[in-house]
Amino acid sequence: NLGMVYTPKPPCFMLKCCNEIFELSQFCVGVGKIGVECFDTNRAPIMLFATFVTFICMLLTIIALVAVSDIDSYIKDTCWTYGEVSDGSKIYVGLNKIIISEPNAPDQSIVWGDSACHTLEQAGNDLGFCEECRTECDAAVGVAIVSLITIIPTITTDIQRSTRRGDMNCQKFMGILTGVLGFVSTLAALSTYAGGCYHNLPTEYNGVRINYSLGPGFLCLLVATVLKIIDVVANVFLPVVPYTEPALKESLVGSQSMTKSDSDATPTSIHGV
Repeated sequence: NLGMVYTPKPPCFMLKCCNEIFELSQFCVGVGKIGVECFDTNRAPIMLFATFVTFICMLLTIIALVAVSDIDSYIKDTCWTYGEVSDGSKIYVGLNKIIISEPNAPDQSIVWGDSACHTLEQAGNDLGFCEECRTECDAAVGVAIVSLITIIPTITTDIQRSTRRGDMNCQKFMGILTGVLGFVSTLAALSTYAGGCYHNLPTEYNGVRINYSLGPGFLCLLVATVLKIIDVVANVFLPVVPYTEPALKESLVGSQSMTKSDSDATPTSIHGV
């Protein structure tokens, strides 16, 4: 770890007050001591792996958010729900609208809340799902965006903690906090959509039953939610170990050796016979 490039401490920690409040407080020091030795021994590979996993989470979250687009092809590729009808029709449910693809007919692109969506409600004998999906999808988008924002400080924290020299008590706390917030927020986005839209979609279309399954957008966010646990575990079990500059460490070892040599060289007195 000593030879690796490290991230220096934030400039604000050059101020004594910031260092005492955010780094040397009893709470942060206590959090920093939590951990196991094997995580510290393998600090660099563990935290760099956590950084890679967090980066994958970011990509998966972005893919899930593409479903809010107005472009039909994007929605088909990243829909949160996919439906099939026995007559060959396919339904793609995005976060902003729903697309119905029928055999030998142009696709129907229906935005939540439009009059065309209410017509779909009547065709499916399931009134009210358009407004419910619109409300819950808007909420899911907001929560997913918050989750995406929390990923950025998580990545910087993982890099910061990859070396003893750059590690800090407050960074460990922030790594745990942002990881938990990211996990909870993505889980909330999934449950919001599932409870408010997925379970309220019309069960029939033109008298034929629709079979629904979760789409790639929803599954991407689900995988991102599970992967966030890895980062939280890595930050919890990695202790903050005080770092000593190599030159200072060598000088301390040298001074201790000299002190020991001096103490061993006890003068002997020769008594005359």
